[in-house]
Amino acid sequence: MNLSLYSPGDSVMHRLGAGTKLAGLAGMGAALIWIDDLRVLAALALVCPLILLSCRLPRERVTRAIVWPLVIGLLVLLASLVISELRFGLISALRLIILMTLAAAVTMTTPTGAILALIGKGLSPFGRRGRLVSAYLGLAIGLVLRLIPEIAAEFDAIREAQAARGVKARPLPLVIPLVIRTLRNADDIAAALDARGFPPADLRRPDAVRDGYDARGG
Repeated sequence: MNLSLYSPGDSVMHRLGAGTKLAGLAGMGAALIWIDDLRVLAALALVCPLILLSCRLPRERVTRAIVWPLVIGLLVLLASLVISELRFGLISALRLIILMTLAAAVTMTTPTGAILALIGKGLSPFGRRGRLVSAYLGLAIGLVLRLIPEIAAEFDAIREAQAARGVKARPLPLVIPLVIRTLRNADDIAAALDARGFPPADLRRPDAVRDGYDARGG
């Protein structure tokens, strides 16, 4: 199972810089706040899949990136019908579909490292605090990309083991061992990070570095 967001390629979207794409995505998000014409929103929602197709990405990933926003948009529309009127629901659903599809196009054509480097550059004026936030953000994204496939693999292993023992597939017997294994993995990762001295010493508070040194017998 591959949940890495980036897919290599040589399309126009791939060649655009990370800053340009993220700025365009943010600009579209801001513009959508002011657009409430259903015809304009519908036209944008039709153009977004064409942008994805122009990226020349694997068919399975493009299909998933188009279908999931439609499914979530439909759920938003149904929920809006309960608490509001049809027009409001359509506007909300179309805005969400547009943003999700464009976000998929950006993340699948931009290396994660380029996005993190851009974030780090943007936070650099804030000095040590900005570098610390950038380091933690990079760690969080890296752990998500690593752990989600591992959790999915653990889930499959538990389900297959229980099926081999003749245990019926029920949520509780599947979830409990999965949570236990996930917590154990989290403890192992935390211990490994601590052993490697994360965050780096130059990003810690001076008193934290001194206390950590003293606690380790310095």
